[in-house]
Amino acid sequence: MPHLVGVVVAGVRRVGSTIRIAAEPTGDRDWCPRCDGESARVHSRDRRQLADTAIGGHPVMIDLRVRRFFCDTIDCTAKTFAEQVPDLTRAWSRRTPVLGAMVTAIGLAVAGRAGARLATRLGVAVGRDTLLRAVRAMGDPEIGEVSVLGIDDFAIRRGHVYGTLVLDMVTSRPIDLLADRTSDTVADWLKEHPGTEVVCRDRAGAYAEGIRIGAPDAVQVADRWHLWHNLAEAVEKTVTRHRADLRLPAEDAENVDVVNVDVVTAGVDEVLHAESEPIDGRLVTRTRERHAAVRQLISQGMSISAIGRNLSLDRRTVRRFARATEVEELLTKAESRASLLDEFKSHLHERFNAGCTDAARLTREIALLGYRGSDKTVRRTCNHCGALATRFPQDPLRRRSGRPPAG
Repeated sequence: MPHLVGVVVAGVRRVGSTIRIAAEPTGDRDWCPRCDGESARVHSRDRRQLADTAIGGHPVMIDLRVRRFFCDTIDCTAKTFAEQVPDLTRAWSRRTPVLGAMVTAIGLAVAGRAGARLATRLGVAVGRDTLLRAVRAMGDPEIGEVSVLGIDDFAIRRGHVYGTLVLDMVTSRPIDLLADRTSDTVADWLKEHPGTEVVCRDRAGAYAEGIRIGAPDAVQVADRWHLWHNLAEAVEKTVTRHRADLRLPAEDAENVDVVNVDVVTAGVDEVLHAESEPIDGRLVTRTRERHAAVRQLISQGMSISAIGRNLSLDRRTVRRFARATEVEELLTKAESRASLLDEFKSHLHERFNAGCTDAARLTREIALLGYRGSDKTVRRTCNHCGALATRFPQDPLRRRSGRPPAG
């Protein structure tokens, strides 16, 4: 009869679409897994069914008749033990090691329902939950010593809960995930994994502090993406501060039909072309149009209420436009309009540096200080890169538009 490693094959038959292989281990003794003592006294015999990789698309089942031995070592806690065949069986496993490795590989590649469908095509009957369990059962790889480290945050729940991703920059592979993005967590991790020489991080102040504490000798650098991002934000910030200098004089603007000037506004990625919108901006254009419409209707003898219905404006808005003899009066008020957050920006600046990025929580805090606005205004301030650049120009935790500041 043909032999496998430590196993003799007694027969092969096909039952339905499954190929069943009957086998028995060779040898007359085995070793206890607890005390490593040798035993030849047979206690009983059991039958194990092991799923193996498919042959020609047909599932394979190995019917293995194994023995249970007495352990003759006096001080061993195991009275009996089942024999194991090297490279074929593992304790409590219903799959061969080869099939187990295949299931784990499929789970890592696609997992879930897609993995179950792929396994079925390969002749392996396995469910989606089994694939996920196989992935979870994998041991964490050894981190070892990493000389060039990468640290960045990621969203567990966007806008509420953030963690930290640690990468090996040499291999570009993630090596660990941290539960939050505080300086203490980063410092503790670096102390547990010494040997870091260079840390590539984003601009979060908490990361800088954690690296200074956990790896004081490491050099902190920024990657190419953050360098370009910092440069783009600096340009946006400069253009925003000097936007008024880009406006054409009123007498020149009347003589210009098309102005090919691209204006980059803070926190907005689109380019505003003067062909479709004047250089003064949307607010100024809308104010001029409404003032002209209101003054024209007033000259026709219409009342404030009738004008409001006609233009879909509130009566107070119509009255304010009607009282302004020149549109410049309205433009001056619009450009110098104060924000509800102005008197609370110092508190928001401190809370951003402390790592608080929850707009609802920040709203509740400043409401106790007298803020009467909505949380939408605070949320827009958090997410709007241009607003943060104007209100918090020195904030080291300011992030790109659309993401809460790191901390």
